[in-house]
Amino acid sequence: MKKYIKKLSKFLGVKESLRNVTYKGTGFAVRNKNISFMQDADFVDAWNYSLSRNKEGWKNNVPDFRWQAHLACFAAKHGLTLEGDFVEFGVHTALLSSTICKYLNFEKENKKFYLFDTYEGIPISKNMTNSEIKIAEHHNNHTYFDCYHLVKETFSKYENVEMVKGMLPKSLEDVEIKKIAYVSIDLNNAQYEKDVIESIWDKITPSAMIVIDDYAYKGHEDQYAMWNAFAQSKSKMIYTVPTGQGILIK
Repeated sequence: MKKYIKKLSKFLGVKESLRNVTYKGTGFAVRNKNISFMQDADFVDAWNYSLSRNKEGWKNNVPDFRWQAHLACFAAKHGLTLEGDFVEFGVHTALLSSTICKYLNFEKENKKFYLFDTYEGIPISKNMTNSEIKIAEHHNNHTYFDCYHLVKETFSKYENVEMVKGMLPKSLEDVEIKKIAYVSIDLNNAQYEKDVIESIWDKITPSAMIVIDDYAYKGHEDQYAMWNAFAQSKSKMIYTVPTGQGILIK
């Protein structure tokens, strides 16, 4: 009888925790929160556009990254007030960057948006840890493919969006970026991300936001440790977002 009561209590506890859930995203949920931003007409339009362009990239199963996209749009809109261009490292089929461009009417802005990626998966190197190799192999086998032409079509009307195909950080040499007002980093690898942030840090405009995609995700502890060490070296701290992202402000 006690065993039954324990199971019932556990079940009821789960049911209670699901009551009044306002939003359930990827790996987290919130209760009794105002999420009216998800009904904002401009955001809905931008997200729907991004969904339509990313179905192939996610095999018609695009994750509900609306909260992640909201954060990216917030950081990017702040970037419009600063001197410098936008950069995204790790693009795939451009779920976040296409939302940003649509939301901000980026084609009207006097800024460039540089999109860095191999556009065909994560390069596996001898410097990667075993966990990073597993992550790369999983993504390469199940998610990533040669998507260059698909992304190029997505941004066909944006003359100020430039795709940069190649290995980082070397591909940074292919373009001249003087100042940076917004950064998004999603390379699924601590060393690649370390090389990138060290290469561009001096170019980032003060108060610009750096959105770190995998910062607080389980299985990405190498990246978590690297970013914390980097932030500490700059006398900064990283804000941990329930979405798993991190925010570092220059």
